[in-house]
Amino acid sequence: MRRSVQRVVVILSLLLPSSALASPITVTGTFTSFTSWVFAPPLRPARVNGTPLISGGGAPVGQNSGGTDYFLSDTIVFPGGSDTTHLEFAYDDPPNLTNVFEFIPATGLDVSVGDTFQVGTFRFTNGQWFPQLDMGFTVTTHSADAALDGHAFSGTLRLISNSTDGTDPHAEADFFYFLERPDLGSCRVFDLAFQPAGSPGNVGTCAMDVRIGSLIPTAFSATSPAAFTNASTAPGPVNPVPEPGVLGLLAVGIVTAGVRKARRTGGFRGGSDAAGSLMRIRSSLGEERSPCASHA
Repeated sequence: MRRSVQRVVVILSLLLPSSALASPITVTGTFTSFTSWVFAPPLRPARVNGTPLISGGGAPVGQNSGGTDYFLSDTIVFPGGSDTTHLEFAYDDPPNLTNVFEFIPATGLDVSVGDTFQVGTFRFTNGQWFPQLDMGFTVTTHSADAALDGHAFSGTLRLISNSTDGTDPHAEADFFYFLERPDLGSCRVFDLAFQPAGSPGNVGTCAMDVRIGSLIPTAFSATSPAAFTNASTAPGPVNPVPEPGVLGLLAVGIVTAGVRKARRTGGFRGGSDAAGSLMRIRSSLGEERSPCASHA
């Protein structure tokens, strides 16, 4: 009997996750490059971290409402050897509302392979800028545990500056997302000039959720009142992404309603009705719905 119990304990220890497998990790993140739409000199000079942005020439990439062409700037590559976690970019001439984009690595992490956790937070101060810019970004884990050490994700964060009619603060919010992972949706931050009720401001934060096995981004999570997430990566109708708990409550409500209906009608067809309803709810929650902050 004792040997049987021991065998069961061993089998369970192999099958069930163990907190002993978790190990401390630290995180480093760095912006590696910066390029943006700009005007050809001498119109509206601009710079990032003190470095002037110079038009790279070539064909125009767009026009403003007045018909002035935008060009893609030369790419600024940040030096290796030290992490660049803080970017400031602004026009040299008025209006020169400074934008600040930062990565704040998470601390006190103790994780296991396969865990989903917040690797760090992006903080965006929404000033005024050209319609579009791209920032190269890399985040890496470090640990004494070889299974958790050296996992990395590299991608391009695209920041979009929107202008609409100024009547809907959510539609005016500028947003950023990973070009390589549009499935994660976007993080949006309100404009200073177009605030919703309560005036949360124009400094928004979104955490980056990841899973180790390499380092796989899984979601953006808004972590301040001035930011919200959206399933879309395009300007247009905004539909904030529901928190997982909200979706769970909806699912419970759907199933409960199905059970009540079955009791009234004397029949219940199992998972098909509930699953179909849940799929319809998921679809409607993921629909795009509205446009988005001011640029040159």
